[in-house]
Amino acid sequence: MPAEPPVSQEDFEIDAERIAAALGLPAAHFLVEMRRGNVHGTLERGVGADAGRTRLTIRHRGRRLVMVLDAAGGLIEQQLEPASATRQAPA
Repeated sequence: MPAEPPVSQEDFEIDAERIAAALGLPAAHFLVEMRRGNVHGTLERGVGADAGRTRLTIRHRGRRLVMVLDAAGGLIEQQLEPASATRQAPA
């Protein structure tokens, strides 16, 4: 899905409980992980044929959650997968 550059978080809001559930975590634990810096996210807005869609990618401890949402915040697609096996541990 082609996308514009990431937008600021002021432009987008999603309930932490929704992300925590998708990751299979209790919401309280997810919030602790966020405060510890163990959660990283990227937000992309669709353009062209994907206008009105938003792709949210969350990385947490070796896993990647990708959620594609419609303009009203409804879930279109969701994937939870392990991080790329090509990542190498620091020497």
